[in-house]
Amino acid sequence: MKIYRGYSDSLHGLGPCIVVVQDATGWWPLARISNDSVDGWGWGYGGPGAADLARSILADHLGYAVPRAVWARFVWEVVGRWAQGWRWVYTSADLAAWLASAQRRGVIPALPEPAGETGPPLP
Repeated sequence: MKIYRGYSDSLHGLGPCIVVVQDATGWWPLARISNDSVDGWGWGYGGPGAADLARSILADHLGYAVPRAVWARFVWEVVGRWAQGWRWVYTSADLAAWLASAQRRGVIPALPEPAGETGPPLP
């Protein structure tokens, strides 16, 4: 199981934000798959930093980039609700449960199965 952790040294999320992924083998920085936000990661709102984070977490978990309808809903229901500037933890089990729930509710399309554990990015 992967554990995603977010850290910020600013109460209002205006400072640097760090996101790491952890599993049984260790931890590594979350790979950023989108650069829509000039300020980097963000959470606790619906802007580009939160969208970048949602897209990257989903891509890491599933092993592929997801359609806008999926990451936008993930921002709306999850990432945008994390307290801005505060630490958060979200597991791959939490993510699988959210994906299943969102699909059952019909708010996101059906997705292919995850591509498997991707592990840390290679240097």
